[in-house]
Amino acid sequence: MNQYSALLTDLDDTLLKSYEQYKPALDYTAEVLAERFNIDEQELKKIVYKERSSLRLLMPNLPVGHNRLISFRKSLDKMGVKYLLGQLSDINELFWDKFINEVEVFNGAVEALDTLRENGIKIIVVSDGELTSRLKKIEKTGLDKHIDDIVSSEEVIFEKPFGSIFHLALRKIDKDPDEVIMLGNHLVNDVHGAQQVGIRAGLFDPEDGGNVYGKDKADVIKPDFVAKNYDDLLKEFDL
Repeated sequence: MNQYSALLTDLDDTLLKSYEQYKPALDYTAEVLAERFNIDEQELKKIVYKERSSLRLLMPNLPVGHNRLISFRKSLDKMGVKYLLGQLSDINELFWDKFINEVEVFNGAVEALDTLRENGIKIIVVSDGELTSRLKKIEKTGLDKHIDDIVSSEEVIFEKPFGSIFHLALRKIDKDPDEVIMLGNHLVNDVHGAQQVGIRAGLFDPEDGGNVYGKDKADVIKPDFVAKNYDDLLKEFDL
């Protein structure tokens, strides 16, 4: 009998083809705001991309790095834009609504999730970022019908690879580390983070739409397995 009775899985670039949608969503938001404030769209985009990078460096492994409102507000301030506070309130929604309307689920993901659950495997999404946007993503794409629960780094302050989010997930499904498998596309955050907690961790690296992070650490971080597709994941559960 297989010893694993639960799956922890990343959301973006593991269940969802997210990477290709970030730029269009950011560009769309910049387009709307450029028209709203009568400013140069290309200049706004240039500053926003720079501010996004700076924010991630300034606040590494914190959910605030996913908040596009902060990046856009800092960019508007740098451009000297005069605005009413109410004109900023929908910025995050502009970005995430565009993203969510375009993002797609990886081929085979839903079928694999259903197969796992039919065989008594608990499934919980473990995702960095704000809980609200995670919930919107899984609801819009229909993934909420194929998983048991979700936890976000916002609930534990720090993002992966810090262990608190993994421990929260384990408590949610009442499992020990050696009973679960983690799947994600980030060698450091997903694979190394889970392994540090004692969880068997696989790297999701599909040929179509894959987006592996942390390749510069490949010489020191070794996944327990590599899944090129969801059939590879099922094999880890002897299915």
